[in-house]
Amino acid sequence: MPRPRNAVPSRDLHLMLAEADAARLELYLYSEAEQRIPHAARQRFFTERMREFFGRKSLDLAPYFSELPPGSVVYGSPALIDRLKLDLGDTQLAKVSP
Repeated sequence: MPRPRNAVPSRDLHLMLAEADAARLELYLYSEAEQRIPHAARQRFFTERMREFFGRKSLDLAPYFSELPPGSVVYGSPALIDRLKLDLGDTQLAKVSP
């Protein structure tokens, strides 16, 4: 009997990592209980990291705080960043006006 199709289509993707990075990843994914890297652990790792990366926004805090250098950035969920902008909006306006 043939294997059923995936509910979510997937695509084969190959990537090259520096030896040190690959070793670090394998040590992180290694399971003492199974004495190996579990099935699909690499795929799960990269899928989770991609969702984290694409699901976050950034906000540079330098315009809100004069003592911070440019590039003082915080990252978070879109809702968190929008709330920070809302809360810090008055700070930015107060800093500009005398």
